[in-house]
Amino acid sequence: MLKLGVITIFFSGIVNFFSYLCKKFRCHDNRYSPRSITVMKRFAFIGLLIGCFLQGSAQTRPIAETELPVAIFEGFELAYPDLPQRTWEQRNTRFVATIKYEDRTELATFLETGEWAETRYDVDRSTLPESINPFINSRYNAYRIQSTQYVEENSGGIYYEVLLVLRSNRNLSTELIFDMGGDIQMVDGLPVYESADGHIVAKDDENKRIKPGIQREIIDENKGIPEIVLTNLRRRYGAIDKIEWTKTDLGFHRGAFRFRDVNIATEWDDEGNQASVITFFNKRNATHLIQKFLDDNYPRARFISGERVVYETRFTRMFPDLGLRSYFIVEISDRPRGARETIFYTIYFDQTGQLDMIVQKEDSTQTE
Repeated sequence: MLKLGVITIFFSGIVNFFSYLCKKFRCHDNRYSPRSITVMKRFAFIGLLIGCFLQGSAQTRPIAETELPVAIFEGFELAYPDLPQRTWEQRNTRFVATIKYEDRTELATFLETGEWAETRYDVDRSTLPESINPFINSRYNAYRIQSTQYVEENSGGIYYEVLLVLRSNRNLSTELIFDMGGDIQMVDGLPVYESADGHIVAKDDENKRIKPGIQREIIDENKGIPEIVLTNLRRRYGAIDKIEWTKTDLGFHRGAFRFRDVNIATEWDDEGNQASVITFFNKRNATHLIQKFLDDNYPRARFISGERVVYETRFTRMFPDLGLRSYFIVEISDRPRGARETIFYTIYFDQTGQLDMIVQKEDSTQTE
């Protein structure tokens, strides 16, 4: 109630301030000058930002144990019968208890029903299984470790979670999940495994959701494309003579066309929001890291195609649950010495050019 009162007083002050501005910048002919309109627009924008901040901050807040729903306290008693010392925080619909022991601080998360969801705590890098540190040092040497945590889930999952941050840009990160034996299980939420030759490969039953745009259904002309998509594409890129439309496995409408003498493709959702821009490259103009990886691991391979997929920041913020990240994708064919059949690979690199995962194809069918 106190917080609501403070917010009410704050916005009342904003309204009074706008009234003052209106009087100060009013012209002699009783109309607002261009300057007054500009000033009011700026302050309206600032007020909107502050309002959004206050709304966002209200989603996470400390909460006294006396204010907890009964179901949460009962769930805590069931999970921690010894009732250790704790403080509480509400994060949207979840409640998090910070529990302090002599040797560690645990974070226990409970659903609004009172069901225990997970417990996690920080662990020292030196205490991880011995295979994890060499794995990170060899494959993610452009990153530094920001945090290492031990996690237990209600579903029975027990694992180590390692968060890596790119040394050259702290805004770029990747998350690795290892089992208790130190074997890699997930990269940024995608199930993977380490193959016999040391590559990180997506599990076969997850291939369709590894990255968007791998399996595409060809659409004739503009048939079946929402009008809002066509309208927004023309607004952004002008009149396009010919567009080759396909449907991606994530349901995006992918339009490939020539723009300013360059072949590009764009992906759109049904509401007319542009999700990504795809540009194409060959081996000669690939990034240095990608060229080096191909030369070191597939020196005799034939380069088929290369794409750089860059997701729009606004779109990723609108749909965070999709977990979309910009990336490079390269398709090659290779015939190892002594082999009779050609093997086709789809190789993914993250937005910095570091290897993400490799998917081996069983046949030469191209999806373009």
